[in-house]
Amino acid sequence: MQIENSSMTDKQLRSLDEGQLVAQELVQQGAIHALSTLLTLGCREETAHQMLASLRDNADRIRGEAARRGKVSVFSVDQSAITLN
Repeated sequence: MQIENSSMTDKQLRSLDEGQLVAQELVQQGAIHALSTLLTLGCREETAHQMLASLRDNADRIRGEAARRGKVSVFSVDQSAITLN
């Protein structure tokens, strides 16, 4: 399963199973929340880096909990275009 964070055609949306549809909704709402928060706080590089670091920390914790439960994570690494030090 690939989670898209871009516009999908109606045909693509109709082809999604229930789990994929829920995943798409979660991704879209997460992106909306992140961008609206960034705009509310001021779109500064420092703010964006802080938000990204927090999200990455939570993603690591989620992957750790999935591993603890013996489950496979959806993503083994973060889906990011940049690397933070």
